[in-house]
Amino acid sequence: MSRIATYLFLAIGLMMFVFTALLVTARKRTAVTRWLATYIFSLGYIWFYFGIYRESGLYWAPWLAYTDIFLEYIAGPAMCRYTRSLIGKAPPKSLGSKTLPFLPALGFLAYLVVLGPATNVPRSFQIDTNPGYFSDPLLVALNTIADTYFFTCVIISTTRILRSYFKGSAQFRKSFRGVAIYFLNGTLTIIGFFAGHLMHSNSLLAISVMLNGLNTTYLFFLSYRYPEYTQRELKLARQGDMAAASKAAIRAYNAPATLTMPAPRGRELSKTLSELKRLLEEERVYRDPELSVQSLSSKLGIKNHQFSQILHESLGMSFRCYINSYRLEEAKLLLMQKPDMSVLDIAYAVGFNSKSTFNSIFATATGLTPSDYRKKAAL
Repeated sequence: MSRIATYLFLAIGLMMFVFTALLVTARKRTAVTRWLATYIFSLGYIWFYFGIYRESGLYWAPWLAYTDIFLEYIAGPAMCRYTRSLIGKAPPKSLGSKTLPFLPALGFLAYLVVLGPATNVPRSFQIDTNPGYFSDPLLVALNTIADTYFFTCVIISTTRILRSYFKGSAQFRKSFRGVAIYFLNGTLTIIGFFAGHLMHSNSLLAISVMLNGLNTTYLFFLSYRYPEYTQRELKLARQGDMAAASKAAIRAYNAPATLTMPAPRGRELSKTLSELKRLLEEERVYRDPELSVQSLSSKLGIKNHQFSQILHESLGMSFRCYINSYRLEEAKLLLMQKPDMSVLDIAYAVGFNSKSTFNSIFATATGLTPSDYRKKAAL
């Protein structure tokens, strides 16, 4: 069991490094992906560190000793920042608020550099056990603080995720369920890991690390399949938002009728349609995933209801269908002309928010999935 635990540490650490590399090289990086990458890398380093320590005792690189504690001080606040950005909470504005959570990490790094405890690490390590070679009472205290700090961040992040989940509408909960499951499982595996660490139980360590690795693998596939739920700020409606929207709709319905400006006619209509065509075909504004009736009508210099009327009367389709038609045409070209470009990258490039939405709309319009369309076009 001891050797199995060692290999699990190494394998899961490497897997998290690969996950990090995929995140930092993603086409569309946001604050969400950056903090997720920082958290995954930090946790992966800790697991990998435990593996190489148990395998070799770090006799070949004693200067790496205790660096796992430094990354533990990083992992906790990185997880908090990830969950904060994921649920759409505004980031800290002041420099002090931004850096304060990472001061313990900087303090411990200064301790490693200035006092050099790694130089006092004995050459002979007890291999195949969890790192328990601390002889300096200060180092023991700092390690305990790091464990407590990280576990506190885990609890805060999980609580934040669950609070958002339970406050959300049915649609929000359906979309957010996978993230909530990851954080619940992650909390349980971290508790098991700390328990195994304190009890010096290889069996409990191995089980906890294996479950954490499976949980991270689950996050990897969840993130790949639904990046809009794990790598971007969620913008799904919450119950409070829906209630506010309902009240606004009721007020609008009960309000006295007012005169609205008619849609442009004749020469003005031709001019508006020409400008619309230019925006879509030359500037390709449809590539913006946040494009809306409001933003596009503003570019055209007309009212929202005028633009909607033009789409309905002159083009015979809704705004969403009209914009998606341009996105689909460019997607078809990219699928044929860019064989090395992934379906997900193409979806983002043409303005879709998620691969699942792109696949569904593409299949409805063509009768084929994007992958099948590419294969058929290559024949």
